[in-house]
Amino acid sequence: MVYLLSGLLVLHGIVCLLGAFFPFYPPVYLFYAFFPGHFAIRLIIVLLIGAAQVVYGGHLLVKRRWQVRWHWLALTVVVFTGLLLIFPAFHGLFTQIPTATPEPPPYPSARPGPERPDDIMPTPGGPIYRTNFHQEGVENPWPPIQTEEVVLADDVHVTYRANIETKAGKGRNNIVYVRVPDKDIGSASIEVVNPPTGIEVKRGIQWHGPGTIAQVLVIEISQDVEPGQYTFEIGVEIDGKDYGTIPCTIKVIEDTQSAVQVPPADEGRFLKPTTKILVHKSVIGKGQAHFEGTTDTYNATLQTQLYQDEKPLDWWPANQDIKANGYLWEITVTLAEELPVESYYVLKIWVKDNPSLFGIYGFDLQGPPSMSELGK
Repeated sequence: MVYLLSGLLVLHGIVCLLGAFFPFYPPVYLFYAFFPGHFAIRLIIVLLIGAAQVVYGGHLLVKRRWQVRWHWLALTVVVFTGLLLIFPAFHGLFTQIPTATPEPPPYPSARPGPERPDDIMPTPGGPIYRTNFHQEGVENPWPPIQTEEVVLADDVHVTYRANIETKAGKGRNNIVYVRVPDKDIGSASIEVVNPPTGIEVKRGIQWHGPGTIAQVLVIEISQDVEPGQYTFEIGVEIDGKDYGTIPCTIKVIEDTQSAVQVPPADEGRFLKPTTKILVHKSVIGKGQAHFEGTTDTYNATLQTQLYQDEKPLDWWPANQDIKANGYLWEITVTLAEELPVESYYVLKIWVKDNPSLFGIYGFDLQGPPSMSELGK
């Protein structure tokens, strides 16, 4: 019976030693996951425990033949553990093996600035657009970005944004995924051929996965580019073989928001908005004014002021905080007095902690002309 227990102790010690380097043994895996401290400390503790079991189990098997002193056992455990640490020490495993705590999202975009729907979000399966990245409990304010798949020679599949709509002076990302079913890709080169004047395309991050390579293309549209459609080619080369090009069309649309001219107010401080705080819906009537819109600052706290013919309305609750739900905001105000139909109105919306970031919305209450007025 003593020999059986001693053998099991030695066997369990060997399993612990192997589990120190290959986390297949649940107790060792849980120890690594929840015990605080540097990886090297946790590794040494597991090796000491495993070595102690092996040495003591061996001692129980031979103690009837040789008299063994306790400090001999301790010295053997230390030497045994030191020998096992030679391999990880020389291969840098103390610094290369990550801890159990991953980096928290969100991840940085390929471009700096406020969050955009086509920001790049690195994931274990490759980069994706921010609008296609979903987190539990986090509302996504943008619709998903549509992509197209093209099959080239040798069953090469390319997925990318074939059509991109944007305004002048903006930047956009295009993830070009290249994959070959049931085949590994050694290298891939994604190059832009003949970009139009005023449109600059740079290569961003590149991701390599099993049988797949993703290349991020960062597209910058100059402020001077006129509205219209612009097309360039994307060349695909895999393992030194040229597979031709695929088209990408950029549709530049007119920025109607920045073109709106608003009557001066606040001593001319907001003739033009400084950020994208937009109003998408407004309802004035029945003693109330209701506005809904979006902001490019996530979960911002906003404030508003309504102007009538360039003058701020004193009764408007300018100090009322509006907490945005993600990128969406809304406010309903009870009108202290009836708004004259013949006046022109401007709603100014700004970020509470940074009033220099504001948007504007101009409107009147006259409505569209009637058929009789059009006939005059």
